[in-house]
Amino acid sequence: MSEHDEREDYDDEPWRRRWGTEEYVLVPASSIIAFAVIQCVLAVFALAIPDVFYVTESAPHLTIPVAAIAIIWNLAIIWGAWGMHQFRRYRLSLGAAVMSFVPIPCIYCVPVSAPLGIWTLVALLRPDVRARFAAVARAAKNSLSPSTELPP
Repeated sequence: MSEHDEREDYDDEPWRRRWGTEEYVLVPASSIIAFAVIQCVLAVFALAIPDVFYVTESAPHLTIPVAAIAIIWNLAIIWGAWGMHQFRRYRLSLGAAVMSFVPIPCIYCVPVSAPLGIWTLVALLRPDVRARFAAVARAAKNSLSPSTELPP
């Protein structure tokens, strides 16, 4: 008897469209980008109007440094999530997923950001997604870009 079981190839719901590798990455990456942009805009407002956005009432002088850190933090998340869109920079993408757990400057948004981070980590740790990142990295390594070609 053959080791291949035909029942494993049977699809119980052929009418349902299954997500491909792209959807498993693009949907959470887009969500993280949107959330990081919102956080970045809030940090810019805190820089523009520091008297309104206090970090704490007892230390209003900390508002500007925290807002600057928040802008850098969220730009790193956006950069890593944009790498997810292109299936490039896997480690940076993982870093962006982990960084998205901590929403700076609005720490009260953890109930939104933590599930987004978990969703992104689960998507990035899938074997087919990791293989796609590796394939894109191999293709980029093996091909020459037009800017690096030697003139005739």
